[in-house]
Amino acid sequence: MSIEFSLKVKDNIVNENLLINEINKLGVNAYVDKINEEEDRFEIDSIHEPLGFSVIFIKNKKPPYNTWETKFLETDFQYNQIVWFEFDKEADLSITQRNALKIIFNLMKQLNTSALLTSSVYDDICYFKNATDVYINKDVACLEKVRDMALYDNNWRCFYS
Repeated sequence: MSIEFSLKVKDNIVNENLLINEINKLGVNAYVDKINEEEDRFEIDSIHEPLGFSVIFIKNKKPPYNTWETKFLETDFQYNQIVWFEFDKEADLSITQRNALKIIFNLMKQLNTSALLTSSVYDDICYFKNATDVYINKDVACLEKVRDMALYDNNWRCFYS
């Protein structure tokens, strides 16, 4: 089983340039490797070697495939975009997850929208609300990494559920 993070973004506000700029802040030269216009997505594999993960960005997720049952909300979360991080099984998972979380938290600071971070292993990790609040699943194994990233720059109010 591969380990993946999936950032499900409510609004259509993430774009290629924003995502690549955030990845490049980690000191790599990211660029779009593969474009699939039919599925409205692109892939960034150029960062696989230096960062230990690849990123797939799905620009427009359409109904009925854009809802997620989450523990953070009373109703299903509806989203329109996905930023998907696929981790290399051979890489140091602690470092790769931390780098992915840096990208995710930096993106969410810029976007005034809601998003849900899920994983193939942990299900719901956290829920971002309007670039100010983050609701963290206290039962996930990566809790400390998520909490540390949220508290790093004092931009987030953290809640645990």
